[in-house]
Amino acid sequence: GHLDQSVPGLGEDEIGRLAASFERMRRSLKSRLDEMALLLSASQRLASSYDLERVLPPILEGVRELTQSDQVRLVLVADSLGWSSGTLFASGGDPGGWAGLDPAILELCRQRGRFVLENPARARALLDLGSLSAPLEGLLALPLRSEDVFVGCLWVGYLRPHVFSPDATNLLSILAGQLGVSVANARLFLQAQVERSRLSSILETTPDGVILLDAHGLV
Repeated sequence: GHLDQSVPGLGEDEIGRLAASFERMRRSLKSRLDEMALLLSASQRLASSYDLERVLPPILEGVRELTQSDQVRLVLVADSLGWSSGTLFASGGDPGGWAGLDPAILELCRQRGRFVLENPARARALLDLGSLSAPLEGLLALPLRSEDVFVGCLWVGYLRPHVFSPDATNLLSILAGQLGVSVANARLFLQAQVERSRLSSILETTPDGVILLDAHGLV
């Protein structure tokens, strides 16, 4: 059960091959358990609060550690509640001016959905990489949606060439789905608070009596 401890190599005989097989199983099992732990933690955090500034940073940090990426960024679109386009949460600092790519990546996700860039030469056809102070050698971006509403994007970047495995892509797709719903719910909650505050202000300042009726005309 000590999955953090690697199984040492024991040569090329049958025992050595068995040890190598156990090591492969250990790495695979640890990876799956880490993914499940991240998804469970994200679900619990997102369900516990609508305060995105509190719940998102540890989730993005967990994504960065699990994917071993150099940066994870979450970019939101503008809405009528004061969220400006480009509102973001990030983990890993900004290793090379990558923040300047946020608007372009957000728009690409809006138009194309999920996209992967593993070849910088091809990436230049879609993104302006010339202004970066550090190379962006690998990128995976996923749209955040709630039903059919596009609310933002989640993307991970690498300073070195990186090949995205199907498992990693599927994990991030599931997480992006959770984040999209949570961002939309947070906005609905904020909108409800704004409307409740507005109604309270009206009721407190009006000089007239107020009678409320339901849909059936009952007081």
